[in-house]
Amino acid sequence: MDQTLSLEEIQQSALESGNWEPLREYYMPKLIRLLLVANAAPRERFFYLDDVENNDGVFNAVAKAICPDEYINYQIFHFKDNNRIESKRIILNLLKDKGIYLIDIMPKTKEEALEEADLTYWLNQCKKDVDKLPLAKDCRIVLCHTNSHKLYSFFNDRKYETEKLPCPVQRNSNSFKIKGTFITKLSKLYKKIEGNG
Repeated sequence: MDQTLSLEEIQQSALESGNWEPLREYYMPKLIRLLLVANAAPRERFFYLDDVENNDGVFNAVAKAICPDEYINYQIFHFKDNNRIESKRIILNLLKDKGIYLIDIMPKTKEEALEEADLTYWLNQCKKDVDKLPLAKDCRIVLCHTNSHKLYSFFNDRKYETEKLPCPVQRNSNSFKIKGTFITKLSKLYKKIEGNG
């Protein structure tokens, strides 16, 4: 990542190019204690993009589970643009400081990625990318999409405590219940990491 670029320049470049990796790397912890593995990086509501007006479901669920007090402030300022953006940055930096990092199997939108290659290719690429991450020896892994659930054996074979959770963003009649399950389980898992659960 180019250290001379500001966060705003990195975000603008990501939005224009669809290459989210420099923005993701901006928030990479020095040592990852909790790795979340999602499916794909949706354009304009990417997890690490701070200016997301609507449908920031994965971020909302993770923030609510890990840092509920800061999440309340984020919700209060959600409709005040500058405060909303700054509040999300605070939470993203807090997640970084806590050693929490989210990656996607496909580093671009699902549609763009699957035009290039099939899911098996992206799963294998994800495994290679994970091997380059600074994972703590006792890093916990949360697979939060049915496609990422296919990586369970990969992480389990490496002796990482791994949990499959439902994707917190679903458009069906059970979506509220599924999001609640994700938040509750992720919160309990994080409390165990912190030694409070």
